[in-house]
Amino acid sequence: MTDTETFEVDEKIDVVVDWDDVVTYVAPSGTDYGSHFTVTNQSNSAGATWFQLTTETVASDDFNMATPIEIWEDTTGNGTPDTNLTSSPYIQIAVDEVRDIYIVADAPDNTALGTVGDQAQYHLIATAWAGDSSGAGALAEDDPGANGSNDNDEVERIWVDAQGTASVEGTDPDGIHSDVGTFEGDWGSLTVEKVAGDGAASGYHIPGDEVTYTISVSNSSGETATGITVTDDLSTLPVTYKAGSIYVTAPNLYSGSRTNLSDTTGNDEGQFASDTVTVTDIDLNDGQSATVEFTVTID
Repeated sequence: MTDTETFEVDEKIDVVVDWDDVVTYVAPSGTDYGSHFTVTNQSNSAGATWFQLTTETVASDDFNMATPIEIWEDTTGNGTPDTNLTSSPYIQIAVDEVRDIYIVADAPDNTALGTVGDQAQYHLIATAWAGDSSGAGALAEDDPGANGSNDNDEVERIWVDAQGTASVEGTDPDGIHSDVGTFEGDWGSLTVEKVAGDGAASGYHIPGDEVTYTISVSNSSGETATGITVTDDLSTLPVTYKAGSIYVTAPNLYSGSRTNLSDTTGNDEGQFASDTVTVTDIDLNDGQSATVEFTVTID
């Protein structure tokens, strides 16, 4: 005695987004930084090859990259994004095909970038789509028997994707997958040096004598750094700030001439408040330097 059971192979919809785990380091005001992902179509049906790509900011990150946040593809496999998908983020990916996708953005200036190690994170999200435009809409599961269960004689379309990282994902599987990539602030390309001069009267560092500090900032990042702020907290030092002694020499300020700044907030780029010397709004192209000087009396 024999028996035969036949069934139809169902359509599985399974898209996988994977960040390459390589942090992208960014310098203040640098441009066109890319975070690399792969998007793989692990479905088994040629009827499920269109996907919509979108991004989502991680709410708990330290800073945001400058807008717009764009989506690009590397179509040649050389590691460089060459096709901007942002305005029409619909991509056709054959079964078992892997595509190289980048989230691309510029870095903010140093006032928004924060400190060394601060991170901006973005999810790349792939959603199974019914066609090549927004009007096509998300691809839906298909249950011809409308009974919510497997039917051997029907080809059903089902989600099998795993849970991703983005908040837009619902209860998995849902035809959506995502992963999160990281941009990180890198200040290693800006160098700072502080030098104390000899006493103005004695030539030594003795109480009552005046000493001028010089702070030098240099940019070797290969990018332009804008909005640099120099601060020096004197509160723990045995010195007294000499009023009106702040000077700046910077390529973008006062035609690069050494200029005396105010101690009062809002008058110009200088300020002395709460025992702290501050000079703002310095811009440096790659290879440029700036200096901030001020004088103290040794207590």
